[in-house]
Amino acid sequence: MLVFVATDCQKSTKLEKLDNVLSETRELLDQLKTEVIAEEKDETCEDSLPQNCKRLIKRANKLKKDWANECKRQKVLKNCKKSFNKCDNGNTSGGTGSSKDSFVKPKGVVDCNQETKGHCECGKNGFKTFVFKLHEQTRCFTVYRPKDRANQTLPVVITSHCYGKDRLSTLGMTNERLTQNQIAARYGFARIGLSSPDGGWTFGNDGIVNDQKPMPCSENDSKDVAYVNKVFEFIDVNPTKFKVDKIYSEGFSQNSMFAAYIGFCHSDRVAGVWQGGSGLALTSQKDLTLPGMQALCAKSVAKEYGKKDCMKLGEKACPGCKYWPIYPCYQPKKPMIECVFDYLQDGISSWKGNPENVSTTVNMYNALVSEGHDARMMRFNLPDPTSKQGHKKLNDITYWQVACWGITASCTTECENSFVECAKKSGFRTCISASKNLKGCTEDCSPTYKMMSQSETPVLKKFSKGKFGANDDLTSHARPTTSICEA
Repeated sequence: MLVFVATDCQKSTKLEKLDNVLSETRELLDQLKTEVIAEEKDETCEDSLPQNCKRLIKRANKLKKDWANECKRQKVLKNCKKSFNKCDNGNTSGGTGSSKDSFVKPKGVVDCNQETKGHCECGKNGFKTFVFKLHEQTRCFTVYRPKDRANQTLPVVITSHCYGKDRLSTLGMTNERLTQNQIAARYGFARIGLSSPDGGWTFGNDGIVNDQKPMPCSENDSKDVAYVNKVFEFIDVNPTKFKVDKIYSEGFSQNSMFAAYIGFCHSDRVAGVWQGGSGLALTSQKDLTLPGMQALCAKSVAKEYGKKDCMKLGEKACPGCKYWPIYPCYQPKKPMIECVFDYLQDGISSWKGNPENVSTTVNMYNALVSEGHDARMMRFNLPDPTSKQGHKKLNDITYWQVACWGITASCTTECENSFVECAKKSGFRTCISASKNLKGCTEDCSPTYKMMSQSETPVLKKFSKGKFGANDDLTSHARPTTSICEA
């Protein structure tokens, strides 16, 4: 919960606290609403020939055949979708996902089932969950690979969401019809969902980040570093499933901070990071207070003295602190693509007294530029000027991610022009859904910035290297004179 600290009395208003809670609640409700709508579409799935279906079930138990191929030959199976659990156009895999995928598992990692799951939910119908033990806790992660891409080696988008405590609904890992999964199938990438049974992430070195230790990425620094390392090990032992050089990390709010933590602790591996509603906190900005008082109070100090009182300790509150959660050190291999956004009315990512300058979003952009990364900053006004819910995700966020990272080849200028003309008449979502029918477009070309601005247009944008989309032409690069560290 957010605590805004005033310079005189160090108190937070109930309204500001409520604003933070409502923002997180709205995010969960939107996810659940989408899931319910998707599930309702399946409620009409019934057997049209129940007696025939019973006979077919007996036959299926005797035959050892690939029923996906069998369904193509036997039209009668279309009348038995419910009995055969094939309510998505007769697919035997339970949808468009990856339930038939076979994965290599690193040492200690096992399939999620009733015996191994612990507190975790096991994915089904195209979503595969894996579990392992770490520091006497059961940890889990869930994988989605679109079925239509089963024979392809795919880029990977890692989604972090700690608030859900490993609930699959908060990760969008319950139904292939959810928007992020449909987009994954369309543009050809896998998804891996990360969470924590604690309801929050453990950042390294007691939350103390400075020029001497800008990147606390050791497993001794944080149990969640070890958790993420195991997921990267899983990716590495499945090189035919995942493109090990096309890994992306995304999140919102605290999960955005962790997305950056993943990205820069693995900056030699991760191609792009998406941060929403947060960026980089500076200890020098006393007016900008994060929910856990990070950058102003060490984690152990905040726990001992409380978030309201820890700052009364002065410099003892966070000895040696300068940044949080991680400083994006120069990476000689290649500049990191980092897309960082917020709304100017977001009282969590920025100080309401001066959101244009005292902002974690601005802080991160400036640090990225200093270290030679490929930074893309976009700041928006709320679509509804009367709304007080500034801490929110962008509309059409997954399309923004695909576009900003350039997961596929960018759309052509001809496509861009026809799309903009369409969107002005029919709106962004109508045109993006049918973009393959527009002149010059293909279904899987990554939208350009001009195309995405038909969804929402930032009031401020800065692209440090003049790029939006992939930066494959940027490889090794000289370390800037402004850099303070190297990964």
